This record gives sequence, structure tokens and C-alpha cells, in this order.
Amino acid sequence: MESSKVTIWKAALDLFDEETLMRFQGPGEDEERARLRFPHLRRRALGRRAALRDLLARRLGVAPAEVRFTRNEWGKLATADVHFNVSSSGEIALLVLSKRGPIGIDIERERPDWEWGEIIDIIGTEEERHFIRALPPVERAKSVLRLWVAKEAVVKADGRGLSLNVTEIDARVVARPGAGRVKLAQEYHVLAFDPCPFHVAAVAASFPISGVTIETWEPRPYFRDSTAC
Repeated sequence: MESSKVTIWKAALDLFDEETLMRFQGPGEDEERARLRFPHLRRRALGRRAALRDLLARRLGVAPAEVRFTRNEWGKLATADVHFNVSSSGEIALLVLSKRGPIGIDIERERPDWEWGEIIDIIGTEEERHFIRALPPVERAKSVLRLWVAKEAVVKADGRGLSLNVTEIDARVVARPGAGRVKLAQEYHVLAFDPCPFHVAAVAASFPISGVTIETWEPRPYFRDSTAC
């Protein structure tokens, strides 16, 4: 199967006001956001869905509010003809779309209090635990974070969510930036990358990935300059 570059859309969720983002809202989505306790989380949820609806609308040739979603038995969102996935960490969201096959993405911000030893013992295979502890100490925390986002991207591409056991996914091949193959029920192609400073991310797909191109999402024509990464 021929490999190809994947376009990743990056959205700064704190950049736009609610009035701008509400233009992309679909039926019933205000009720979903209302369950979130804090205003900034509601605004970010609105921003994620606005970016997703806008990008899908461009691909499908419909208005953003006309994009219709379904959910599979594990709760993963889907729409006709286009595979997609969304992940966010703080104010930064990453979105990916594909017509070639299932795809997943995950992003995490590096944290100084990251207890890498506890995390790898929870999420890692036996081989991954040995691999991480054999690395130079300065590399261990970030490598564990890379393993985590790679596993999450694979789980999200697969679509079965929390029914999957991440300790059965060996992602050592992408513990550093680069591409590799990870096996679950099927083989997934995974690419690890740094979307912006202090963040790590991974994209997983059922088809070969040769690289990523990162584009900035903006709800034209209401874009303002941002200092976000």
C-alpha cells in the first residue's frame, strides 16, 4: 500500500470568542457542553467541535451545522465517507481527517511532575518497561509520554476505546520521533512528532504514513494573532 503524508490541523482553543465559534454548532451540542463545570472547558469543547465541523464540512461539501455524527458501540464519533479524530491538551487541539481508512491522534503536554516510573508500570509491556529503564535518565520521562500518545492514537484509530488493554500494545518503535508499525488486532502505522514546543503527539492509521503536514485551523474571517504554540 502506498504511503502518504497526513495533514494535521492545529487549533488554538482559547483564541476565539464563543460568538465566533457558535456559528459552527450543531443540534444538541450546547447541552453536551453544559455538563462541563468550568467556562474555559466549555469554550474549549465548543472550539474542538467547531474546528471538527468546519473541516468536515469543507471535505463533505456541506454547511458545518449540517454535518451529522453517529457513534459506534464503543462511543466513537463517526460520519459518512470521512474518518477523523480529535485530541487536545489544554488549549491546543489536533484534528486529522482521512478517506483512506481509520485514523487516530493524541497530544499531550510535557509536565515537570510526570511520574514516568509509575506510568510505565501501568501502561507498558514488559519489553517497554525494560526499554525505558535502559534509556539515559534524561530521556525516560519524554519517552514514556511518547509511548502513551502512540498507544492512545492506536486505540482511537481502532475505535474500541477502553475495551482495549494498552499493555498489549508495544509502541517502542515510536518512543522517539519517527514512524513505525504497531500491532493490535490489525497492524497500525504510527508516526510520532512534536506539534509545538513542550508537546508530543502521535498519529496512527490503518494505512502507511510517510510524514505529517501541520496546518493551522482558523474560522475565517475571524482570525486574530495568537501567541499559542
